Amino acid sequence: MTASKIVAAAASSAGSGATDVDDVFSCHLYDGSGSSQSINNGIDLAGEGGMVWGKVRSTSDGHWLVDSVRGKGSNNNFKYLRTEQTTAEIDLSSRSLSSLDSNGFTFQAADTQFNSGSHEYVSWTFRKAEKFFDIVTYTGDGTNGRAINHNLGSVPGMIIIKILDATDHWTIYHRGITDSDPQDYRVRFDNQPAADAPVFADTAPTSTQFTVGAYGEVNGNGNTFVAYLFAHNNNDGEFGPDGDQDIIKCGQFETANNGNVQNVDLGFEPQWVLLKNVTNTSSGDWWIMDDMRQMLAPNGDDTAYLRANSTDGESLFGADTFMKNSTGFGVVNNAFAYNCRFIYMAIRKGPLAKPTDATKVFDVNEAAGTGAGQVITTGFPVDMTYVKKVDAAGANWEIWNRTGGFSNHLEPPAENGYATITDQWQADNMTGFTWKGNDGYSNGSGNTYVNWNWRRAPGFFDIACYDGSGSNRTVTHNLGAVPEMMWVKCTSNGNLGFMVYHSGIGNTHYSMLNSSAAAVDLNVIWNDTTPTSSVFTVGTGGSVNDSGKRYIAFLFTTLAGISKVGSFSHTSGSATNVDCGFSSGARFVLLKRWDGSGGNWLIFDSVRGIVSGNDPYLMPDSTNAEATNSDAIDPLSSGFTVADGFLASGNYIFYAIA
Repeated sequence: MTASKIVAAAASSAGSGATDVDDVFSCHLYDGSGSSQSINNGIDLAGEGGMVWGKVRSTSDGHWLVDSVRGKGSNNNFKYLRTEQTTAEIDLSSRSLSSLDSNGFTFQAADTQFNSGSHEYVSWTFRKAEKFFDIVTYTGDGTNGRAINHNLGSVPGMIIIKILDATDHWTIYHRGITDSDPQDYRVRFDNQPAADAPVFADTAPTSTQFTVGAYGEVNGNGNTFVAYLFAHNNNDGEFGPDGDQDIIKCGQFETANNGNVQNVDLGFEPQWVLLKNVTNTSSGDWWIMDDMRQMLAPNGDDTAYLRANSTDGESLFGADTFMKNSTGFGVVNNAFAYNCRFIYMAIRKGPLAKPTDATKVFDVNEAAGTGAGQVITTGFPVDMTYVKKVDAAGANWEIWNRTGGFSNHLEPPAENGYATITDQWQADNMTGFTWKGNDGYSNGSGNTYVNWNWRRAPGFFDIACYDGSGSNRTVTHNLGAVPEMMWVKCTSNGNLGFMVYHSGIGNTHYSMLNSSAAAVDLNVIWNDTTPTSSVFTVGTGGSVNDSGKRYIAFLFTTLAGISKVGSFSHTSGSATNVDCGFSSGARFVLLKRWDGSGGNWLIFDSVRGIVSGNDPYLMPDSTNAEATNSDAIDPLSSGFTVADGFLASGNYIFYAIA
């Protein structure tokens, strides 16, 4: 059980309140092995049941859907369906999964479509759960108005039906096809628009049944069918630690004939989006985007997509065509098709519960650069990497993040916006990332580099992107707690500093990650307003909110036993103990004197050494190499100790991770 699931289970004994989005949905990337391979995604398919939808990314081949209800066919392999074909259910002994497990699924052998040793794959797993997903099989009787029972526990937002023993179209109900009477229409897994057809007997589904008409594709007499039912949460979801969060939405939006962004407010940040134009006759592909394969914020890289109605491998949209944000997603109106209606299904980014193990959300890695193809293993998907060459001066730092994509990065202490190295930070990986190129800042041969790696998690770390407005405004975030430290940077323009909010200084002052200067009192940065658990405020200063510019914010806070944001006073000549509430000391410490000039930012970590003696440190506001000739901090089981002779007397802010 993951840390998020342990916390969720402890939070409620009633059942629904203990179900996290990570319990019922997984986007899991894997490399084919060419032999038997188990995929551990944390989803209980053996006990709870569900469906796995997969696709090879790196070449052309079909989608595949297997599920616990239709089950296995010959030679102990699961039967599968292909969304881009109208063929019947497929039962080939060497081309499927051999088991659905308590923590994922297992392949029996090699196949290009499923598990070839030379290809990359994505799998999307949907577990059966009330108000999320259900599977129903039935035998058709050829009558009109046939009612089929289901256990979704709510009115379906989308129903996907396929005849299993004959060739015929996929038939799909979606609540957003029209503003009224969507049950009068159907859409298919092709690029054609929605059509008025009484395949659902013009009868709206209910929380216990859906209805089919006398049509062979949904109710042929004597034929067998499967129906996949997806919920639509509308402030009635029962997920997360408190059992009150929505995690799935099925909706619609209209595009206009202009180049503006059409934003869709989901009320949450998505990790998976299925999108279809139901108006046009030629551009209605079923686009699938997910957070692991690069689903990006504005001014990031290009979002990756697959199409449910195509065998094509993974491709990229043009810049800013499809963009996610903290509350939903947006599309440029005329990038897909203008004056059209789109339907979508979106699933919330998880987890919803706070982590209980710091090693699941933060990692320090020091390694010699080996050039292109170097793999960095963290044990979790990485959302931000902060990297520095430690043994040579002159090289900037690099900050890579998932919302900016695999090619864009920031280079403090330089004040530039995003710089580009194509596909350098390849983070489409469940346990780390790969330096694909040979970048002298991050992995050049012959030098040593340190990487500090964060995973986004409630109450620990979040990333938010926004467009500047030029006027005082709030920005929504998903930290799930009050941010106590924020790093804010303009990504679209240079000559703007890396602005830092810290609770130890207060909302009237700012510091800069790329400067050793004392904190500055200026109300146009944070508008003298303290962040809340849902928003933070920026003023009219160009470094945080200039009209027409784009920004990224990295948000940090205190999580008991995991991280600590705080402040302390220190007197040179005496040691200062800093209690962070940890049980085994700090693995990472960032600190700065804020009330006087010459207060460099300093970073220490336990991999390079936090010891009773000289401690290696780096300075984020400097391109200097690592310094190793000073005893700066010492170990302390509850946090760290500032040694007696290194730091000047003054007031300090810090951020530490256990």
